[in-house]
Amino acid sequence: MRNSVFQLLPVLDLMGGKAVHAVRGIRSNYQPLLGRYASSPYPDTIFTALEQAIPSRQAYVADLDQIKGIGSNSHLLNSAISRGWKLWLDAGLTTTAPPPQTGIVQVAGTETVQSPSHLAKWIEGQEKEWVISVDLRAGLPIHANRTEWPDESPKQLLQRVVEMGAKRIILLDLAVVGSNEGPSHLPLAEECKQANPEVEIFLGGGIRGPADLFACQKAGISGALVATALHSGALDSWLNKN
Repeated sequence: MRNSVFQLLPVLDLMGGKAVHAVRGIRSNYQPLLGRYASSPYPDTIFTALEQAIPSRQAYVADLDQIKGIGSNSHLLNSAISRGWKLWLDAGLTTTAPPPQTGIVQVAGTETVQSPSHLAKWIEGQEKEWVISVDLRAGLPIHANRTEWPDESPKQLLQRVVEMGAKRIILLDLAVVGSNEGPSHLPLAEECKQANPEVEIFLGGGIRGPADLFACQKAGISGALVATALHSGALDSWLNKN
């Protein structure tokens, strides 16, 4: 039986005012996104196309320019928010500022948080919905400031953020994003869920089609972040049945 609360979250990676197709986290190679729900790479066009396919109107957005500290694309989200979209926004957590506006769920990614103490301070200051993204590359944690983070396994990092109070976690592996190779980090997500049944775990990267979504459900995962499989049409059968 399918888990009725399983969430499919479309992903928009924004760069230079456009949505781009993320492949393996090599951001310098990203090209404008075109596909099933992207007749053009402009965010408003994509959100409009997705509104019939994604009844929940929730999506994950990564502002890659803001993550890199070279600009912001957040103003491009206002139209979607006004139409009822709830956006999980990763814009690079460098301060302890609260979510910028209604309709935004702020995502703190371990790739950009300066240290565990910065993350703990940010969590303590949150009054609205928030999410922690545990960011990996080929199964290993990635941090912009390696010297401030202990040398720990992905399992240890996941447990660290759980102990900080995280109730909703994205486990993202950039190495399999857009790869069509499958979610190699699913066993780790399942292990974390079994150890912490009260925590919602979302998987990002590697989803190829419905079989991977069924595997996520079987593992107790709460949802999946999807882009390549969504825009290629590989998830059409899933969307038609849900």
